[in-house]
Amino acid sequence: VQDPKHAKKTSRNAIMSGVRLLTLGSSTARFEQLLKLSNLSNSVMYRHDVIKLDRQDDSAAYCVFCSENLQNCHEAHNTEEDM
Repeated sequence: VQDPKHAKKTSRNAIMSGVRLLTLGSSTARFEQLLKLSNLSNSVMYRHDVIKLDRQDDSAAYCVFCSENLQNCHEAHNTEEDM
């Protein structure tokens, strides 16, 4: 990986690929998670960041791994565990 911006795009594209799974340490990131997050009312991602995405969009790649989106992911995960 050349730089953090390139790493974010590569990771985002890996999640959106046919594999649909990215391993991050002991956790994973999946396409379905990003789709759910994009549908939240307070999401920093748009639906087109997940569906029919532009694979070269730096800002969309940033949004996937920004702190606000990761916080939404954490909260969504905790909500699912409570159910």
